[in-house]
Amino acid sequence: MQEKTMEKASVVVKYGGTWKTSADGEYVYVYEGGDTTAMRVVKGIAYERFVEKLYRIINKDATVYDLEMEVLIHCRNMPATRMKICNDTGLESFS
Repeated sequence: MQEKTMEKASVVVKYGGTWKTSADGEYVYVYEGGDTTAMRVVKGIAYERFVEKLYRIINKDATVYDLEMEVLIHCRNMPATRMKICNDTGLESFS
């Protein structure tokens, strides 16, 4: 019998810093400070499980720290914008 393999994705996680925009107002976002790590997740992972794994990876207590996830969206002919990920639908958009 052949083992079924689940497709995985790599996720780069930056935390503990702040988003900054360029001084000229061109909406060029830079994440300054904090730490960076990476994790592998199964594509299609539920938001709740993703968050649990993320708290373990960054070694933070979910009862003490609030988690806010954002991703930077680049679109042609539009300024880059930040999008919050706060549920399964938002997470599915990037898996």
